[in-house]
Amino acid sequence: MPVLPQRPRDALPRPEVPRRLGLVGGYGEYVAVGDDNVAAVPEGVALADASIASCAIGTILNGLRDVGKLQMGESALVTGAGGGLGLHAVQLARLAGAYVIAQTTSPDKADLIREMGAHEVVVHARGEDFSPQVKRLTDGRGVDVLVDNVGTPLFEPMRRSLGIAGRWILIGQLTGQFVPFNPAQLFLKNQSMLSVTSTSRNQLEDVLALMKRGQVKAVVSRSLPLEEAGEAHTLMEAGRITGRILLRPNG
Repeated sequence: MPVLPQRPRDALPRPEVPRRLGLVGGYGEYVAVGDDNVAAVPEGVALADASIASCAIGTILNGLRDVGKLQMGESALVTGAGGGLGLHAVQLARLAGAYVIAQTTSPDKADLIREMGAHEVVVHARGEDFSPQVKRLTDGRGVDVLVDNVGTPLFEPMRRSLGIAGRWILIGQLTGQFVPFNPAQLFLKNQSMLSVTSTSRNQLEDVLALMKRGQVKAVVSRSLPLEEAGEAHTLMEAGRITGRILLRPNG
């Protein structure tokens, strides 16, 4: 059975489309939200860690467990594995009992990715097709579940890395590029292309419970004051951050 927590069938009904917990806007010190968009932070979970529980971890839980249906013994490929989504995807995929392959173009992030639970880390140059390495690691089959945190820059190698009846979970898109492809490349292998955009309250509560038990670690590599938000964006765009950046309120 999967290790990730499963909600009982008689639990409170969950919305068919997860309600957005993220807020569109600027860096306001005070924000008004509905009570269904918040969850209590358990004792033992630091507020700094809880601040990324929804976007960086809850979205991944949604993608792996509730959309991708990752099962124990299956294989999972996590792209952009050194980033804020990727490091948490590696942890949750490993927690589910999957064989975890992680992709990165940053050799200096490989050790941490392994520490987070990756069985194998594929490090390659930008623009290089890494799918032969993924195929070799899966005995030519390709992976069962692909956690796509990057989008079009890696579209072709990701497509070639997905196995028969594989589930492609679209979560991240780093550029504004479009990509042409023949749909037959998917349906002739019975593959599914799915997507995740957010986290429901129930999923957030499950993430906080995992964090309280120490089964998932929030990775916050830098903490900056709010007036240095510009620097935070510069670091992110340069790809020099492992995990998430935390912006602290002024004062």
